[in-house]
Amino acid sequence: MRIGRLASLFLSLLVLAIPRSGLSQAVWIQKGPGGGSDLKSIAIQPNNPDVAYLGGDIEGVFKTTDGGLTWKNVNANLATGPYPPDVYWVQEIVFDPADPSFQSVYLCSAIGLFKTTNGGARWTPVYPTSISAESDYLVISTMAIDPANPGNMFLGTGMTWSSASGKGVIYRTTNGGTSWQAIRVTPSDSAVIHDIEIDEGSSASTRTLFASTSEGVYKSLDNGTTWSPVNTGLPHLNARRMKAVRKDGKLTLILTLTTVGRSDNPSSYQGGVYRSTDAGGTWTSINGDLPRYQSGDSLSHFYWKFTVDPTNPEIIYVGTTRGWPRDDLAAYEEYGIYKTTNGGQSWRKVSTTVIDDWMDTGFYSERHAFVLELAPSEPEVIYWGLVWMKKSTDGGASWKQINSTKVGNAWETNGLELMVVDAITYHPVNPTVLYIGYDDFGIFRSDDGGRSFRPLDPKQDPFSGYDAAKDIAVDPSNGDLFVSRYEGLAFALANGFAKGGVWKSSDQGVAWTRLSNGLPDGTPKLIMDTTSGRSGSRTLYCTIYGSGVYKTTNGGASWGPSNNGLGADSSKAWEIALSPTNTNLLYLGLNALSGGGCYKSTDGGTSWRKLSSFPNHVVFGITIGPQNGFVYAATTDDFWYSTVGGVYRSTDGGTTWVHILDEPRIVGIEVHPKRATTLVALSQSWYQWLPNQRKGVLLSNDGGSTWSNISANLGNTYVRTHKFNPHNPEQILVGTSGGGLWMSSLALSSAEATEPRAMEYELQQNFPNPFNPSTTIRYRISRKSTVRLEIVDILGRKLDILVEGEQQAGAHERRWERDVPAGVYFARLTAFGGGNAGEGFRQVRRMLLIK
Repeated sequence: MRIGRLASLFLSLLVLAIPRSGLSQAVWIQKGPGGGSDLKSIAIQPNNPDVAYLGGDIEGVFKTTDGGLTWKNVNANLATGPYPPDVYWVQEIVFDPADPSFQSVYLCSAIGLFKTTNGGARWTPVYPTSISAESDYLVISTMAIDPANPGNMFLGTGMTWSSASGKGVIYRTTNGGTSWQAIRVTPSDSAVIHDIEIDEGSSASTRTLFASTSEGVYKSLDNGTTWSPVNTGLPHLNARRMKAVRKDGKLTLILTLTTVGRSDNPSSYQGGVYRSTDAGGTWTSINGDLPRYQSGDSLSHFYWKFTVDPTNPEIIYVGTTRGWPRDDLAAYEEYGIYKTTNGGQSWRKVSTTVIDDWMDTGFYSERHAFVLELAPSEPEVIYWGLVWMKKSTDGGASWKQINSTKVGNAWETNGLELMVVDAITYHPVNPTVLYIGYDDFGIFRSDDGGRSFRPLDPKQDPFSGYDAAKDIAVDPSNGDLFVSRYEGLAFALANGFAKGGVWKSSDQGVAWTRLSNGLPDGTPKLIMDTTSGRSGSRTLYCTIYGSGVYKTTNGGASWGPSNNGLGADSSKAWEIALSPTNTNLLYLGLNALSGGGCYKSTDGGTSWRKLSSFPNHVVFGITIGPQNGFVYAATTDDFWYSTVGGVYRSTDGGTTWVHILDEPRIVGIEVHPKRATTLVALSQSWYQWLPNQRKGVLLSNDGGSTWSNISANLGNTYVRTHKFNPHNPEQILVGTSGGGLWMSSLALSSAEATEPRAMEYELQQNFPNPFNPSTTIRYRISRKSTVRLEIVDILGRKLDILVEGEQQAGAHERRWERDVPAGVYFARLTAFGGGNAGEGFRQVRRMLLIK
């Protein structure tokens, strides 16, 4: 089973002023079903279990202040600054103990250490203090801060999930980060430092420290200056996570090791969970009755992520982890969370019940732990994550998913959007229906204009690995769906884009048939001629990378090659575009990985002619203006290492081209459906140092003469695809790689960008709070809206609906009183108004009932 690498409706809708001319400013809101890609780290505020920061591998940072009911992307300037997407890989998050307000947080990323002093609103590089080249990157794996002296800090190095980029050193500062010293820990200069623990009971001047590394456990008695191995009792040295707990003056260390062994030789099992009660002098296995092997197989269970009750080291939760060092050596049975209350003598599985999750075991069966942490102030509160997030408030007895909220048979994001978006398609007739294609999680449909989504695939990898939905075409007459699918970007890059195909559904996505008659295997790009032909016999074109262009005139029943004139370039066929006003006019973009080019056909693909004046660039997208027939191409010179590129425009059918946007990596270009002068281009941040790149969403109101960046609050600038809403042209969707789907209602403006108006909806804090037995909840709406005000408990279960229906603009209030136990409850306001499908607002307030 593969994890989707590749993505919440935290609807705080800001509505923009609408003067009179071209698009200029945008406020982005997240859309989608919630969840979707690999999570890596979490930090829970020491004094408040409802505040947590969550980090992913390609998503960056998310924050919740209401226990996971809502999440907010807090990448801020990490997304819009000069940094590549490597900065989104967050290996550890640490609260600064010197800040009693807990607004100061450190971020250990794949390019360095960052810090916020305002709760994630802005991040500042700490070490390295500046980055001017890729050689400046420092992969930070972990961090430890001395609580008695917060200026005394330690950084580990290396990629913990791949055992790469390790240096075998720890970086130390004793002056709060003004200067750093590299100190060797391991004999090897390539070891990954997985964890650093400070013995808080040791002398403040000569701290005792422990480091778990890929080459064993090491100990320092002089605040990290010198290190010695402490591995007695460990079966091997490939250590992972470690935690130190002091209770009644006694130090306990808990450690996990990678696991190896064969089921036909039980004594060969090595690894798992170990403990030391003599400061690392000796280690003892506490695997107890944890599962060792997958039944009837040689695969061993790998335990990595765990968490320990800070008040009682006998209480430990440990999670199984997928594949280490290789997927084919790791067990897939009995995965989940196990708990011990007697220090590891016996364990019981506590992850059997999960409430309301679109990624149920039928669709996505894995229940490993990539994130596992309990709240320091309330150890019964546990967060558990993989490509979703679960939460328990009763020590693991029950769990609630906290990445989505169920809406009928669909799912509405709580703000934790982690998906990789490959395709966006609006239904050509029904304005409330749109389809989204995700990498690794397939095709989804929304029936309410983008508020909620449901998967159309019955399971992940529904067609033997072809899980990613690349392009989606809808027949306007009967709603037939055509979807090009492939194995997902990461695997396609590794396999030369050699796998993929086209599927068709005639029942809105319930059943699918592969259209293989005449289509070879390979990553496809698909378009449909919706203006000619008739229902059931549409003309479609498909490029198959490595093979060329293919065409069907009978709705996919049979296909034939359309490569005349392409020659050897047929193997490079990548992007294809059909004129909206001339069904015989097509343009074809090439991808040679390094270089490319463009072809034109005026006879429906029967023959092709190379456009000699087009630059030798990889073509990521082609768009033909519906008003004037101008052709636009999104390009880069090199797929792997972009240096020059941009948007090229032709006003004479491809005879000549003008370079109208100069950026190194443009992956998409769209023309406004009603205004030929309004263009939106996607400038993709990439895994290389491009500090001067204007990345994200770029807008031109004058046909490409000038461009502005409208990515101000777009939380992920690894953009991949975008689409104007044909039913509401002022609305645009943008898909990202790991940040999910974003929607914006773009404002009309004159020469200058308009600023957002004040928020049109507001849920105020209840009064009194805390309360007993009743409280008043006030809210404001500035226009006629459909409103729902509800009360939910800490698990997200609805207790009361105080308001549901249409209300006039103005201030409103409701009183709540109910015989329920003392504890934390939440008032949740949802409002929809203004006539644009999918727009909305959501806000949550935390309430405390005392008795």
